[in-house]
Amino acid sequence: MSKLQATDKGTRTFKYVYIPCDADKPLTEKTAVVYSDSRGAGDQLMNLLKVNFAEGTIDVESLKKAHASTHLNSQGGGEALNVISPETISKSGGSVEHFRLADGVSLYLDAVSALKSLPSNTRAIQLASQCGYGEVPLFGDMYVGRVDPYKKVNQDFLVEEARPDAGWLKEAMSQNMQK
Repeated sequence: MSKLQATDKGTRTFKYVYIPCDADKPLTEKTAVVYSDSRGAGDQLMNLLKVNFAEGTIDVESLKKAHASTHLNSQGGGEALNVISPETISKSGGSVEHFRLADGVSLYLDAVSALKSLPSNTRAIQLASQCGYGEVPLFGDMYVGRVDPYKKVNQDFLVEEARPDAGWLKEAMSQNMQK
């Protein structure tokens, strides 16, 4: 899909927002091009953003600490570190995780950002806090996008919607409390 262009027949576009971890850099709107048929259904950002998270080096000591303190330790004991290593993570081409902010709105982040010792993303943390999550540790560059909960396709999420007074944010905390 990365080679698709908006002018290609059978495609559609949607916008999403890039939130750099460097607070001196502005939030920017990005445009994705996907198929307009069933190949473009579902949350396409999960695949499209992988390449954005492929860079970086996994800290071996952080990986060992994560192994010791998480379910990895119960998954085959020390054998897990033979299968999951900085090299295998890097070779996977990037890994995207989504963090629910509100109904249909998610943050997209590098699934191993903490293992890469990436800097904290204060704007993403503030956004999550406004949604009722408190001070969640979030690291590295992030993206925020929207998926229509009924049609299950990505929809536009614009820069102005990332502002503290955005309409969806006013309902996010109560939605999350109910969930």
